[in-house]
Amino acid sequence: MSKLIRNITSFTGAIVIQKIISFFYFTFLARSLGPSLAGTYFLGLSLVQIFLAFSDLGMMNYLIRLQIYYAMIC
Repeated sequence: MSKLIRNITSFTGAIVIQKIISFFYFTFLARSLGPSLAGTYFLGLSLVQIFLAFSDLGMMNYLIRLQIYYAMIC
């Protein structure tokens, strides 16, 4: 059970550290670019994230099924 708790703790710690680094990075980026360019950058970033969310819809499940199907044939 201690290995599970250690893994959960390290994963949670990594996520927290990632969030802190991204907060300071985006703060620095917003200050250095200015309001207009930072808004354009964040708009583009959000559009890419939306596209990535919709691009995966069911594709991973399909690929896993396809891999299992071909593994059963061979």
